[in-house]
Amino acid sequence: MIKNIHQNKKIDKLIKISGILFFALIFAIIIIILFYSGNNHGPHLVIFDRNGFEPYKIVIHKGETVTFVNHTGGYIWPASDMHPLHLLYPQFDPKKPIPPNGNWSFKFDRVGAWTYHNHLLTFYTGIVEVLDKNKNSLEDNYSCESKDKQYQLACWESMIQVRLEQKGITGAFDLVNKLFVTQPEFAKNCHDYVHWIGQYSYIYYYQKTGKIKVPNNAGSCGNGFYHGFMETFVRMDPNYTDIRNFCEQIRKQVGNQSAYDCYHGIGHGLVGIDPQTWGNAKLMTETSLKTCGDITKEEENFRNCESGIFGNVAEFMYTGQYDLKINKTDPLYLCREMEDKYKSECYTQMTGLIANIYNSDIVKEIKFINGLEDKKYAINLVIPLGGNEMINTLGNWDFDKEIKNCQLLTANLYQPCLESFLRPIIEISAANNDKYEGEKFCSSNALKSEDKNYCLSLINKIKL
Repeated sequence: MIKNIHQNKKIDKLIKISGILFFALIFAIIIIILFYSGNNHGPHLVIFDRNGFEPYKIVIHKGETVTFVNHTGGYIWPASDMHPLHLLYPQFDPKKPIPPNGNWSFKFDRVGAWTYHNHLLTFYTGIVEVLDKNKNSLEDNYSCESKDKQYQLACWESMIQVRLEQKGITGAFDLVNKLFVTQPEFAKNCHDYVHWIGQYSYIYYYQKTGKIKVPNNAGSCGNGFYHGFMETFVRMDPNYTDIRNFCEQIRKQVGNQSAYDCYHGIGHGLVGIDPQTWGNAKLMTETSLKTCGDITKEEENFRNCESGIFGNVAEFMYTGQYDLKINKTDPLYLCREMEDKYKSECYTQMTGLIANIYNSDIVKEIKFINGLEDKKYAINLVIPLGGNEMINTLGNWDFDKEIKNCQLLTANLYQPCLESFLRPIIEISAANNDKYEGEKFCSSNALKSEDKNYCLSLINKIKL
């Protein structure tokens, strides 16, 4: 009897202890839920696997830590944009690769949208959005003001990515246009930014849904959007029918000029696809031109595709990509070796290569043009001359100086040179709602009276 009483007391005690533990457990779970979800201070994980960074975007608060976990059999290296120097957020960089199944953690102490990439495979990207404490969203108009030019460039990229996520392609281009007219340094690099928007739009919009709404101003900044979009399209889905149909869809949606820009982008994407052509500029160009002809039989479309091919070949000659080499003593050798029907566009697209060789010193570029043996194609090098110069000197235009530079050319190239300057002046100033910059150029004291009349007549021609 006494034994049973003791046993019952033990049972009662165990029940009380179990009850206390049960309620303690429930209380702990509630605290954890409140702590991690309500206050959002929990462990933040980004997993890298064969699909890239997951989640692609993570939102945290200032002072919180993100751990990057490598779930692949190879090395990864998550680091802040822009590649390869990681200057957007220099501390956000492990400084070495993360081994298979390894991880790396970083505490974010700066508010902003920090875009990043896999330094070893830059195609894989992500974004860490860091909010201020007690804030629920990140304003996309945070300041990129800095004396550090490289930081500014990277910060603007981050701003554009936030705008893309919040307001789509149209919203991103609204921001691009605003930055173009207010930030000269941005304008000089505008092509690269919209090129990236094109890549992003293909991967995160078109590839996932098969649909995309391209804004009317997507051809701004030298058609960079179409370069990036179509380069990615051609390399990831080399179906010629799909590629051609997309450009024709753009024609119906936006207009003929945008369709031409689209075919130009195809040309960019075709260069370097075949490894057998690497190291041989002529073979690479001819192979790409043949594919261009397979994609479209329409003459105008082909010419725009052709221009994209020569443009990228010229760029790769300068950068050394695909083992292409630049011959600084004879940089135009490729154009001379091409069939006559391709020479004109080849010379036109080589203007950027000449500018790079002479570090955008227009006087040296003009001296090179004047010394060209094949005078027939000298005008092709003059046509883009002013556009490059106006972008490089944006915010510090000196019309008298540029007109005097044109006067250094041989007489037959003087008026084409004036037009090469006037056209970008009108286009850029129109974007800035200043319709009188063209008139200012034509009223320069560096022009003779007959040249002023010619210049004014060009304004009406260009505006049409």
